[in-house]
Amino acid sequence: MEPKEWAKLTWRWWWLIVLTAVLAGTAGFMASRLMLPTYTASSTFLITPAPAAGGSLDVNTLRTSEGLAKTYVLLLRTRPVLEDVIANLKLGTDYRQLAKQVSVTPIRDTQLIVLTVEDSNPQRAADVANEIARVFGRENRRLQASRYEMVVVEAAQVEAEPASPKIWLNTLLSAAVGVMLAIGWVLLVGHLGPAAKSSAEMVALRDRGAGLDHAV
Repeated sequence: MEPKEWAKLTWRWWWLIVLTAVLAGTAGFMASRLMLPTYTASSTFLITPAPAAGGSLDVNTLRTSEGLAKTYVLLLRTRPVLEDVIANLKLGTDYRQLAKQVSVTPIRDTQLIVLTVEDSNPQRAADVANEIARVFGRENRRLQASRYEMVVVEAAQVEAEPASPKIWLNTLLSAAVGVMLAIGWVLLVGHLGPAAKSSAEMVALRDRGAGLDHAV
């Protein structure tokens, strides 16, 4: 079929395409509304060496602090830290489940790391993020003997809007999928229609020829 014929066929079935988009979009909207919302809260930390006795910073120590940021990414999610957080906030979970809700990411070529907590409760997400910072900061001061400091650059705040599901985005994507499926069906029908007609004509010709042979 020529492109003009494809366009004509699509226009002929425009109502089906629109109907499918509406139904798919509605399904996506309802499914998103039924999903449990997930909120995120993030804290940003700066890993920095504590000032030396003379008030100046050692260059090598400063470079080391950049490498420590990667180590802290792992230490912030360790069992002792998370279990202290669970006990302090009286959370009804274990450290394995809490670890799944916590992600820590270093910002490349900096001494900054970002800790993010996901939870169905926005207040609890912020409380957990800030409590991890407090618990780990206390342990860090003890272990590092004041050589390095973890400074909270930005404390976690309570977010009013959930991070997921993104209801309207899901609705639009579902509608788009519906449009593509409907167009695919229309084009398939347009492709099979002439082929089926040709096959029927060939069968009719064959039967006619068989009838003539039999008459002879």
